[in-house]
Amino acid sequence: MRLVELANKTKNEIFIDMDGVLVDFFDAWAKLMGKKNFRDIKDIDKGLQAIRDKDDFWLKLRPTPNAGKLLALVRKLKGSYTILSSPLADDPRSEPHKRMWVEKNLKQFPPKEVIITGNKAKYAQQSDGTPNILIDDFGQNIDKWNAAGGIGVKHKDHKFERTFQTLMNHLNKDEKVKERELTKGEEKEKERIVKGMKKNKKDFKKRYGDDAEAVMYATATKMAKENYTRKELPQIKNKHLENIEHDIIFLKINEVITVQKERIIENFKRQVDRLLEGKYAPIVVDCDNRIVNGHHRYDAVRLLGEKTIPVARIPYTLEYIIENFADGKVKGKSRPGRVKRSGASCSGSVSELRKKAKNASGERAKMYHWCANMKSGRNK
Repeated sequence: MRLVELANKTKNEIFIDMDGVLVDFFDAWAKLMGKKNFRDIKDIDKGLQAIRDKDDFWLKLRPTPNAGKLLALVRKLKGSYTILSSPLADDPRSEPHKRMWVEKNLKQFPPKEVIITGNKAKYAQQSDGTPNILIDDFGQNIDKWNAAGGIGVKHKDHKFERTFQTLMNHLNKDEKVKERELTKGEEKEKERIVKGMKKNKKDFKKRYGDDAEAVMYATATKMAKENYTRKELPQIKNKHLENIEHDIIFLKINEVITVQKERIIENFKRQVDRLLEGKYAPIVVDCDNRIVNGHHRYDAVRLLGEKTIPVARIPYTLEYIIENFADGKVKGKSRPGRVKRSGASCSGSVSELRKKAKNASGERAKMYHWCANMKSGRNK
């Protein structure tokens, strides 16, 4: 399901707080009071009065580091939002200055409405009972919102990914992607992994209680599907695809097969950012739709609720690609493949491989030429 379709399907309206969510209120307050952290402000009444006494405090606040990223996500998910912020008591400037701040700083994606009120929970539900979503950094506001029938999302700017996942869980909870079935080989591998896990069944039981066996099988299923390390998989990029036979097609998300064991959280975050910015490169898959390069992109696209994904499909098996594609990043002993079976090897420079091909014959000569072509960036 496309993000726009997901947004249209869900009737929940999104409300976003300002202070601590879009606006870096707490750092500015700490600086005003000569403190490194706002938690160091012991006399709260004195601190709040200092805000009231400063004419332009609200106007000069900076956006939080991830404000733009949060709004980009909301823009993709819903296309609209409402500002829902509390005024500072006994400060006649707080409401008009907050509105001026919004007008000045949120021009690229302005809210459809700005509501300044001390009673946020009144907007938790629509007239037909549909729950609305509030993104707020203050736990009491979240609790009151939830108690009034809404969906509260606790936000911390430095934990943007948590907000991202929570929003997707709420908006995409009825759109679960069906997992593909294991192949016969993977089924055997799963049973082998479970057998090993059962040796530590007491630890699983202690940690997961009655869910221990379900956790073991779920973990083993994932491990059986994903059995390559990142270093074993060639990092085939767009510059390589220019010289390698492939087709750009769209696949259903559950038709794509993941094979990589580990993930790097920073790479995943970077792919989420790129998707929110509208930047995307097709993932690379083999002839059986197994991912060669692009696991972090796949994870990000799936988390965003997409039902299809663009891929560059290479007409070779993953094993064949690992054996024969040389990008300087695949280290160690390669898996058995056509090159090895022919008695050839991809080690050596392009000129050395050409020389070996000239002195060989049949399949062995072809494989030496193929290795040379891969190293020189050709696909013949």
